[in-house]
Amino acid sequence: MHKTFIMKIKIWVFLIPVAGLFASASCHKDTAPKLRINNLLYKSLEQIKAEIAGTWKFQYDSSNGFGGPQRNPHTPNTYYTNNSFITFLTKDTIVWTVNGNLFLRDTATTTKIRYSPYSDSVYLFVYAQGAYAWMMDQIRNDTLVIEAGFLSGGGLRYYLTR
Repeated sequence: MHKTFIMKIKIWVFLIPVAGLFASASCHKDTAPKLRINNLLYKSLEQIKAEIAGTWKFQYDSSNGFGGPQRNPHTPNTYYTNNSFITFLTKDTIVWTVNGNLFLRDTATTTKIRYSPYSDSVYLFVYAQGAYAWMMDQIRNDTLVIEAGFLSGGGLRYYLTR
């Protein structure tokens, strides 16, 4: 009788944690939002223009650092502050405003280039006689990622939201 009582205790000592494990695993809900990536690199020029059409607000930029992309701090008087907006209009026109003032209005020259990190050709949007050369990289959830800095060796990315 004493041995069966000890066996029952051993079984319960084993079953209670296992049951708790199953219960907690079945109740766990994944509350993290799903990352949606809309890759623009290999789309047609018309598809890219349709995806980026409209007004976007600068949030921040990043550049390549020792450990990968590093978010860059901004000062209030830079052209990519939170009061900076870019509007992509029809006919390849861009309107860039900073603090409500016109910073740039230009028409892009688009060209297809081979860019080394990618195995295929990508479209490059060039503004202001080459002062700005941008590759529309992707839209991550609601954020447009523009790869810039081609004239200075690359590695600069702008992050904009609608």
